Parts: sequence; C-alpha cells; structure tokens
Amino acid sequence: MSGFGTPPKERVIRKFEELFDNKHEIDVIGHRFNGLEAKQANVPRGRFVTQLFVDGKSIASSGHSDWRKAYRLLEIEVEKLFTEGVQF
Repeated sequence: MSGFGTPPKERVIRKFEELFDNKHEIDVIGHRFNGLEAKQANVPRGRFVTQLFVDGKSIASSGHSDWRKAYRLLEIEVEKLFTEGVQF
C-alpha cells in the first residue's frame, strides 16, 4: 500500500455499498469546468462537479472548487439519501 489512503471515488462507492447494498452498478465521475464549458453549464469557472450513477441513472451530485471537498460532499449526499429512505 502506498500510504495515501482510499481514493475519493472509492470512498463514495464504499459509502453507498455500506448504506444500501452492492447489487447495483455504481459509477462515480468528477469533472472540472473551465472557460466556455463552465459558461454553457452555468457553473462557476474552475468548479469541480461530482456525480454518482446507480444502474446508469444519476442520483446525486455535488460541486466545489476543491476536488477533495467535492467528493466528500458527494459522500454526504449518499448519507442524505439513506436518511431520507430512498430505495434502489
């Protein structure tokens, strides 16, 4: 092990599997919006946006200028889904 800990994407996936189950296809993506792309998406330039897809459907997203915080906020969104009783 390299000593850096669990990658942020993996932490989001593990949180989902811990709270729900691992019987779903889970994908986590992150993207930083720059220039024209940010203008077209109506987000601040330099914003890092994360999304969680379950079985191909986007169920949660978050954004922050710091990519680490964006992934942490996505983990919090997964926890909110669980406390709201969302079923998959």
